[in-house]
Amino acid sequence: MTFVVLAFSLVLPGQAQKPVPTTSYALHTQKVIKYFFDPSFHLTLAPDNSLLSLLWQEDGQLTLKRVSSWQTKAPREESLTFAGAPPNSDTNIVPELILIPGGKFLIIRLWMVHLKLDASGVRKREAVVAVVDLSTFSVLSRVLTTDSYLVDGGLYLNNHGILVSMNYMQHIPRPGKTYPSGTFGVDATAISVPDMQPTATCRYNMAYGTKDTQTGESQRIVMDASDTCPDLLEVAHVSAIDDLPGSEPIDLRYKGLAGSHCSRENLNKAETLALYRCGIPHLTGGDGDFSFETSRALKVLSIPDGKTMLSVPLRFNDYTTSGLFAQTDGHDFLVVLNGTKLETYRLP
Repeated sequence: MTFVVLAFSLVLPGQAQKPVPTTSYALHTQKVIKYFFDPSFHLTLAPDNSLLSLLWQEDGQLTLKRVSSWQTKAPREESLTFAGAPPNSDTNIVPELILIPGGKFLIIRLWMVHLKLDASGVRKREAVVAVVDLSTFSVLSRVLTTDSYLVDGGLYLNNHGILVSMNYMQHIPRPGKTYPSGTFGVDATAISVPDMQPTATCRYNMAYGTKDTQTGESQRIVMDASDTCPDLLEVAHVSAIDDLPGSEPIDLRYKGLAGSHCSRENLNKAETLALYRCGIPHLTGGDGDFSFETSRALKVLSIPDGKTMLSVPLRFNDYTTSGLFAQTDGHDFLVVLNGTKLETYRLP
């Protein structure tokens, strides 16, 4: 078998020119930065309207950037650096930023799975969890943990601002009981902030039943709830297990507004604009085992008519540039972070 490696620069005919940003600013950094693959974790908006960005340095340090007055030509930049996890080809690392309602705390989690099996044939899983006090812009705590509720569970904020870990796993059957096909187990844990300690737990089995033809939602069947579940429901301020976070239906509004090759990123506050990440996939090879995307762009469309208000072209196979809506002085902006370059575009 012969392998051919090609190096090329892809220029597509008719590709749109990049619009001129309203402002452009380069984040300050003295070290080489390694970018997280998933762009949704690069940038978020704090309740005080400052921008928060997480940068990963080659030595494993994490730098949290806070940028205020970002719509001006002289934004204010603050940096907070702490120990993260050294980049390692044998470890998958997924970052997560969670803003606690009220804007006082930011939780940063680096979820890590070691690809090499240990002596018992298991892939080690652990997480770096840090809590940042945004009022003082300081790290309150930072731990490297293997605790299941911080490592295996997805972290969600419910409608009451309570942080809950939802760990989905293989269900534990009770003797002599028959279960629907596809039944799985759930281990839910309420977590106090900022100390990140478990305050209540609930374990149960769950399955999906018939689907509603009008809403598209499937009936959820809860079984075998543990005796501790009432305590968790009280802490989470919900009346039923079905009201715990993580079970909400996927928001499919405006799914096809930008076409079949676009996925929705977010909406502006008034829900009059939608941001999409678009790209036309191309498969190569006889079995389509290699793919890349061309004509990539971040697109802002009006709701509900789908008119393109702004299109920011992305580089070939660019998976790191992120964007979000922000508002100031009564105007909507698209904020785009490309590496350490922060650009804003005022929307009509």
